[in-house]
Amino acid sequence: MLEKAVKELNGRIVDFETKSYANSPKPDAAKLAQAKVSDLQAEIKQLKEKNDSLLAQRSSNQNARTIQHQLAESERQRARQEEETRKAELKVEDLKEQIDQLVCLL
Repeated sequence: MLEKAVKELNGRIVDFETKSYANSPKPDAAKLAQAKVSDLQAEIKQLKEKNDSLLAQRSSNQNARTIQHQLAESERQRARQEEETRKAELKVEDLKEQIDQLVCLL
């Protein structure tokens, strides 16, 4: 009975050692894992650079839109000022005519 228990325990030890060996990381597996980590780090770096580039491009586009808006607003103000100047010149002309008419009447 004791011999049977010893044989059974020895068999279990062999099973555990076999499972342990099968589950233990192999040197090649460690190298493959390290290579995979390096590849993923490189991919993350590329994605970060791409993201930074897209952010810079988005910022540039926003700046361009802001400048276009400012230019359009400036053009509207210039047109408004030209219209006001034209009206003022017409008023001055009318006033000169009125003065001329009053001077003639005197």
